Amino acid sequence: MKKKQKLPFIDKVFLWINCGLCLALLISYLAPVTDPKTVWLIAFFGLAYPPILLVNLIMIAYWLLRKSWLVLISVLGILCGFGVLEKISVSIPAIVI
Repeated sequence: MKKKQKLPFIDKVFLWINCGLCLALLISYLAPVTDPKTVWLIAFFGLAYPPILLVNLIMIAYWLLRKSWLVLISVLGILCGFGVLEKISVSIPAIVI
């Protein structure tokens, strides 16, 4: 029987950060369906959606490099809001020379 390995301290820190980021991502998915007049805090999470998503993608890369199953935390968080992700369009301004 294989003995379970404990997570190193740095992985525990990143795990807590990852869980917090996933929670923030899930809250940001509520932004399109809540009224900012009544629950104004969720609107700020909606504005922070792109950076939160980017940091979650970085966390996916970190857990993949560590070869850990904890990558599923961020992956499932992103997949829960895939409908929100489809609606976002990013426009990059053209550089005129």
